[in-house]
Amino acid sequence: MVPGQSEVNAQVRPEHREFSRAVRAMSRARIFAAPSISSFVDYLNDNLTGSETSSLNGTYYFGRMDHAELERLYSKICSASWIKAFLSAKNSNWERDHADPAQPRYFTSLEVFRAAQRLVAAAVEEEAPLTLDRLPALCDDIRPDVFSAAMRGILRYLLLFTALRAEDMEPIAGLWPGVAERVASKPLPPPQPAQVPEPFLGTFLMDDMVAILAASAAEPLRVRSGDMQIFEADHKNLVAALGSMPEWIDKAFHIDADYRIRAAIDALLSLRFMERSGKPGSAFRFVVTETGSAWLTLGAKDRLKFLFDEIRAPAQRIALLPGFTSYGTHSGVKKITPAILATYAALPVGAFYRLGEFLAYQARSRDDLDEMMSDDRNFSLLASRSWGSSPNDEAEVAWQSLLSGFLKLRLVPLGGVQLGVEPGTNFICFAVSEIGRYLLGAAKDFDLPAGEDARILIQPNFDVVFLAPSPRLEVELSRFCERKGRHIGTLFRITRSSILAAAASGMKPEQVLEVLRQYSPAELPPNVVSEIGGWFRRFREVALRPAVVVHCPDEQTATTVMAALGKLAIRLTPTVLELPDSKIPPATAKKLREAGIFVRTK
Repeated sequence: MVPGQSEVNAQVRPEHREFSRAVRAMSRARIFAAPSISSFVDYLNDNLTGSETSSLNGTYYFGRMDHAELERLYSKICSASWIKAFLSAKNSNWERDHADPAQPRYFTSLEVFRAAQRLVAAAVEEEAPLTLDRLPALCDDIRPDVFSAAMRGILRYLLLFTALRAEDMEPIAGLWPGVAERVASKPLPPPQPAQVPEPFLGTFLMDDMVAILAASAAEPLRVRSGDMQIFEADHKNLVAALGSMPEWIDKAFHIDADYRIRAAIDALLSLRFMERSGKPGSAFRFVVTETGSAWLTLGAKDRLKFLFDEIRAPAQRIALLPGFTSYGTHSGVKKITPAILATYAALPVGAFYRLGEFLAYQARSRDDLDEMMSDDRNFSLLASRSWGSSPNDEAEVAWQSLLSGFLKLRLVPLGGVQLGVEPGTNFICFAVSEIGRYLLGAAKDFDLPAGEDARILIQPNFDVVFLAPSPRLEVELSRFCERKGRHIGTLFRITRSSILAAAASGMKPEQVLEVLRQYSPAELPPNVVSEIGGWFRRFREVALRPAVVVHCPDEQTATTVMAALGKLAIRLTPTVLELPDSKIPPATAKKLREAGIFVRTK
C-alpha cells in the first residue's frame, strides 16, 4: 500500500492493482456459500465484461442484459450439461460458439484445450472445491505455460468458479455446487411394468362439463362482478352434481371439487359452450349457448371426440399443452408438442408404470429435448415455474414438469390414461388407454368402454337404483335426473323438474328412454315411460326481445304513425304501437315531422 494523493488515505500500488481486483472478486464471491441466480449475477459483474457475458449467450453487445437473458444464462452455465458439452467436445471449436469475436481466443491450441478438459474432469472427480495450489497436482504432467493458459480459458468460460474460503481466506476453485455429482451420475434404468389390480379410467373433465351445462340449462349460473366467480349457492349445487371419483386421485393430483369446477367452466367458455350475459353488478350470468346445447345432446363418445378434435385442431381453442410458455424461435416451439405426444405414444396400451419412475427416467434421458434446444440457442421453456434453456439441468425439471402437467391436465381428465395404486408400495401408476392413443394422434378412432358393471333399476316411484358404482353413468343420468346419493343404492330420481330442465337443454324423450333402457336389465315401468313423455310435452319456450312502445295521444295520430311506419310497427291498442327496432329510419322520421308528428324519447 502507498499513501493516496491527499496523503490522508492509502491505496494499492499500481503494479498490484490487477491482483487486488482478483482477490477482491474472490472475496466477494458467494458461489459456494449461497448458490443462486443473485450470486451468479454478482460473480459475472465482478469477473467478466459485458461483451464477455453476452457472448456466452450467443449475443454480442456491451449493454446490460435483461432479467430474462440472465435467467437463461444462469440455467445454461450452472448446469451439468454445460460441463458435459465441454468435456465431450472433440476440439477447441467448442470455444467458437461462446467467445467474443472481437477478442482473441483463450484455447490457442489443441494442447491447451485438452489440458483444460483434463483439469475440469479432475475437478468433477473431486466434487468439492479445490484449493488453487492443488490444481496443478491433479495433472502434474502439464507444462506450467499450458496449465496457465488452460486455467485462463476455464475461468473465462465459467467452467470453474473461484472464491476465497471464509474460514482461512484460502483461494479455491470448483464447479457450480451440485453439478459434479450430476455429471458423474449414471443413467437411470428404464421404468419397469407394474401390476394394478383395480384400475380407474374416468373422463371427468367432459363429465363435469356435462353436469355444469345440464345444471345451468334451466337456470344460468350467477356470477359475482368483483372476482368473476360464480356465487356460493350455485357453487354448492355444482359440487353436489359432480360425478364420484376415487379419493386417492384427488390426493395424488390435487384434483378437488373446486379445481374440477374451475377447469370445466374454463373449457366451456373457451369452446363457447357457455358465454357471459348481462353486465357486471346487474344480472351477470353464464348462459348456455346453442353450440353447448347441441354438444350436450350428443352421445358420450361423440362428446369426447368433439373435445379431442378441438384440442388437436391447428386453431385450437383449448391448449394442448396447458401451463406452457415458450421463448425463442417458432421452429423450436413447434418441436415441443410432438416430443411430448411421442413420449406417451411410445408406451404400450394397458401397460402400467410407476409415475414417479417414468417422469424421472424421461427427465434424465431427454435426448430429443437436448437436440431441439441445441439447434436453437435462443429457445427456452417455462413450465410450472421451472425454467429451462439450451441445454441445462433446469430443462430436466421443466421437461418433467411438462410431461407431468400434460398427464394431469389432459390425459387424466379426458380418459387418456388408466390410473391405479400398486399394492404393497402405494405408488401411483398409469397406463395409456385406447382413448389416449387417439388424443396423442397415434390412433384414428377409439372405443369408449361400455362399463359392463353399470347396471341400474328404475323403480315405479321414479327412483334410480345403482347396483354397482359407475361414475360415467352418473354423469349420463345427471342430465335428466336429480341426484339423491352416491356410489351405490338410490342415487337419482326422475322428476318433472329434472325432465323439464333436460328439455331446456335440448334433450328429447327418446334420448332419455334410450339411456335408461341401455343400462336397465329390466323393463321400464309403464308409468315412468308415460310420465316422461307427458313431462316433455309440457315443455314450452317463450321468446323475449327488446321493443319500443310508441304512445300516441289519440287514434288518429296512431293511424298516421302506423301508416308512416308501415311494416316496421305493430298496433297493440288503438293508441299504442310496438316498434321492434329502437330506432326510426331518418326518412320515416322526416315523413312524420312533415305530418306534424315529432318523436320524443322519455
